[in-house]
Amino acid sequence: MNLLLKHLDVNLGHCNIFSSYNMPKPVRLQRRTVLHYELDFFLESEGGVEVDGVYLPFAKSEVNFRKPGQIVQGLGRYHCYCMYFSFDAFEASKVSPVEKPVPKRSSPDVLYDVMNHVPDKITGSKAEQIGLSIQKIYQYYLCDEVLLVKSELLRLLHELLTFHQNTSVSYNEYVKKSITYMNTHYQEEIHFEDLSKHIGISKPYFFDLFKQCTGTTPNQFLTRLRIDKAKYLLISTNMPIKDVGYECGFDDNVYFSYLFRKETGVSPSAFRTRERHFPQ
Repeated sequence: MNLLLKHLDVNLGHCNIFSSYNMPKPVRLQRRTVLHYELDFFLESEGGVEVDGVYLPFAKSEVNFRKPGQIVQGLGRYHCYCMYFSFDAFEASKVSPVEKPVPKRSSPDVLYDVMNHVPDKITGSKAEQIGLSIQKIYQYYLCDEVLLVKSELLRLLHELLTFHQNTSVSYNEYVKKSITYMNTHYQEEIHFEDLSKHIGISKPYFFDLFKQCTGTTPNQFLTRLRIDKAKYLLISTNMPIKDVGYECGFDDNVYFSYLFRKETGVSPSAFRTRERHFPQ
């Protein structure tokens, strides 16, 4: 770790606060290619981010970490701190992430390998620590406190790099493969015994890994995924409520309404009315 940080030249590109709550619904941001390392710390969220074709729902106090080369698209409404940084020799603060190509590497290749092992979704105490650093960086950035920004950015980077001590490539790949499966088959009945066999590990081991990586159980993740899909259909179509539930993998309309209210605080019909008439 010290070897990685010793000659590290990390530059903050930009740090701000973003909200899609005032955008026309349903919210679908432009799909784009990530050019630098990006972090979103969610202050409020009713949506998520599609990363390389896999939809990841996010809740308050969770973090999305994106790497160069990923294809991403924000979906649904959320409010977050967002920033990007790079390991470059040029002055990143003057570079737009959508105008410049990815610069050549100036840090050891092993650093990039470690960064690529950091999960796309970070939860729990680690997310809270990262979020606190991002908020400090934002305040320092507004006041043009360059040294404080640099110091806190290195602290943030340390939080990200420590994932490598407890995370392996296979660990991430098992979980990513299961999430891809759920994104593809959420309309169907999913048995986690079969899913664990599909990705090549035992069910208990799968549940443990999934919880460690995402901060939630596979059942909870699948429910949140289906509810998010239902939200989109409720806003963007006139499909009857029972058909929305069925389309999103719920065979029982009463159970669908119960879970929807549990996740959102309102019934599907109330959600549709509120979102379609919410002041812009």
